[in-house]
Amino acid sequence: MGSTRDFPVFNLNHPKNFIGYLFVRQTIDQTTSIAAAYDRYQIGGDLVDAQRGAERFGWINRHTDSITPPGEQLLATTREQFGSITGGLTAIEDLYGSSTRLVDAHPCWKPALQQGVANSPRLIRLLRALADSTATSSRSTLSLPEFFLALYQRAPEFALTAFIRDNHRDNLSSLLNSDSDQQTILEELQDPSFYYVPTVQQLKSVLYHSGILTTRGSDARSLKPGKPAFEWALTNDYQLPGPETTGLKATTAHGSPLEASPHPDEQSPDYYPPDRADYTTSRVIRNTTIVSELKDTYTSTCQVCGEQRKRTPTQPYAEGHHLKPLGNPHNGPDAKSNLLIVCPQCHADLDYGLIAIHPDTLHVAHEYDQTRDSISLTISEAHDLNPRFLTYHNQTIVNWDWR
Repeated sequence: MGSTRDFPVFNLNHPKNFIGYLFVRQTIDQTTSIAAAYDRYQIGGDLVDAQRGAERFGWINRHTDSITPPGEQLLATTREQFGSITGGLTAIEDLYGSSTRLVDAHPCWKPALQQGVANSPRLIRLLRALADSTATSSRSTLSLPEFFLALYQRAPEFALTAFIRDNHRDNLSSLLNSDSDQQTILEELQDPSFYYVPTVQQLKSVLYHSGILTTRGSDARSLKPGKPAFEWALTNDYQLPGPETTGLKATTAHGSPLEASPHPDEQSPDYYPPDRADYTTSRVIRNTTIVSELKDTYTSTCQVCGEQRKRTPTQPYAEGHHLKPLGNPHNGPDAKSNLLIVCPQCHADLDYGLIAIHPDTLHVAHEYDQTRDSISLTISEAHDLNPRFLTYHNQTIVNWDWR
């Protein structure tokens, strides 16, 4: 992942490589290296990228380099289906050079693949936006420009980060904020060179092979209007995880104001854009007042790195992060005891499990940034942070018991 792009990046376009890495890990002995076994079974792609994919899908713990419970479940499913992990590797080897969709060839791996995608709140946010956009337009398929524009209208920075190359962002932002009509903008967006290849090729192909999208991705050479790679549509049987409806009017028991969606200043990645339906229920809806109060407590300064980011030259910017996420399956509380005020970069690192925080000493362990490793979390006396939520974050999000 690039330092300026806060969106999941896959350098491989086929998740069979992620599965293959997991299987190879399980079958090697002391006389065989992972690299040798990976090559022997002709899994394909770069070994390091395959390892990162297995980690991102939640099958390998990046800190302990051990197989996680979801990884063990995938291994158990494979033994049941193929008789052994070696049989699963042979099935992957048979797909070498094949254009067959992975979940069509081996449906038994579909639940693990789709759960792996669900590990990323940003990917679910993207897919939920696609579901909402197709429902709004009463069409099952959108072109890439149509989907990007629909996403931009609801989350501009997210859309630009996910889809547009860095060297085109400024010019495209000027066009999108001009008085040009929508048809003119859509015509401009037909240019394949605008689009960020790791999203429109690698990521889209990963989602295709996972049984989520109907068409695979492509680079700019084949990314042309009217071609399948230019289309974005969810498969008929894909079920989005998380809450099915939001947008209901409600207040807390003590009368605090609640909003159906986050305040524009607080569009954090653990928020899933809502589907819409006529539905009556009672549910917890996010309270942004407590986030605003904590931002005031810390003057919008990041509790992890100590930096204060800006929306404008004079207006600070920070985000609220729930250590135990609000949505399923975590169901964390919307309370100050479960919240940190952080900068966007630390927010992303917390979401991706790249930061652990000791519940007693408050020391920070950072996966890749040595300048933030071993610093201490800032805590105000007015902020009653509950250590058990730090423990939950470390064990469940980071998959790491502090030692």
